[in-house]
Amino acid sequence: MSTKDNATANLYRQCQKQIATLKNSPSFAMSLGAKELFHTNFLAFVLKDQTQSLDPIRTELRRALGFECLKGELTSCEVWRESNNFDLVIVPILAEDSSLRSRALIIEAKLKSTPTIEQLNSYTHKLASGVSLKIPATTLFPDQDRKIKIYEKSTKNRWEIVKVLLSTEHNLKLDDTGWQSVFWSTISTTLEKSCDEIGRSTLLELLVRDYSDSLKALVAILKESDSYLRKSKNWNVLMSGISEFQEIRLHDLIGKYLASHIVNQLVPEIFGDLHPPKGIHHESFYTNQSPGFSIKQSFKNVKGEQLTVGLQVQGIEIRRFIESPKKNGVKLDAYVKSFAHEWLQSDGFAGLRGDKIKLKVFGVDRFQYTSKNLIDCSWTDLTSELKSGLAKVEKIALENGLICG
Repeated sequence: MSTKDNATANLYRQCQKQIATLKNSPSFAMSLGAKELFHTNFLAFVLKDQTQSLDPIRTELRRALGFECLKGELTSCEVWRESNNFDLVIVPILAEDSSLRSRALIIEAKLKSTPTIEQLNSYTHKLASGVSLKIPATTLFPDQDRKIKIYEKSTKNRWEIVKVLLSTEHNLKLDDTGWQSVFWSTISTTLEKSCDEIGRSTLLELLVRDYSDSLKALVAILKESDSYLRKSKNWNVLMSGISEFQEIRLHDLIGKYLASHIVNQLVPEIFGDLHPPKGIHHESFYTNQSPGFSIKQSFKNVKGEQLTVGLQVQGIEIRRFIESPKKNGVKLDAYVKSFAHEWLQSDGFAGLRGDKIKLKVFGVDRFQYTSKNLIDCSWTDLTSELKSGLAKVEKIALENGLICG
């Protein structure tokens, strides 16, 4: 068996116990249509439900999220999903008159990708400006037009806001951000313990228990994937380790998860800091049955039109690309020639079917690129490739009157 095959087998073999749990889990089967969204939807369902038998579960779940039940509150809450770009907004209901208390839990949930400080700061800024929430028509709130507006650090409408990043384990420093960190593993453990206390008396409680077991198995697989990432000698070996997870349709989540983690490891090595310089962004993705990541720099011309230039790793390729954003983008053809000789068509990068002249495209007016093979490229060599490539981008951009930002 080759080294590549060994790597593939090892990750899958190490997770056999968890895989068996997921194969037998109704909750996991239901999650496959929306792997990340399903989990926040499930938490929203439990927190909003008013079945008294689930009161112990909601009490412990709120405690785990740093949002304990205060005197006079029901364990149930009003919950908004995917509102104002927040994954979950949770507001307690008062027991006496079913009104809402002026305190809110904001949850940013990450399962298959790694969060960034910049993203969390943008949400904090939005809360400072105020966020409007429409109260849905329910038996508690029959008025369909009723709205509330929550502010953080405002004198006109003071709310107590708890902000939680719910994610897999990470190395982000949240001390000065106002956000608290809660891991998915904590949620799994909390649900497991509270289920043990209430027993197996109803179908609803059995469902929560099954979800707890499936979440625990999923988190364990992702943790093992982190270990596998540290052992992988290059990108191709890393990606080969997810193929067998197609059997349980988990290859896309694991692939996106690993791509997100590796780009967050490479960024400090490239720039010497956890946060890249202004104008440089990175992202992970999963398209065409293959995970990948990109590191790119944004520029503007004298007219304020946008241009993005960067590198992308996916499959067995590393790509150099030039991109015109959909909003206020430049005319791409005006810049392709400027970047062609020293960037797109240098250092072994080639276009369509190896053609040095004809570029590959994902949209001739939006995204053009060249590529070269990445097989057997070590992490050190890949880091050097990305670092030198980005240095060239900045030089060419300055020569063509482009401004970073």
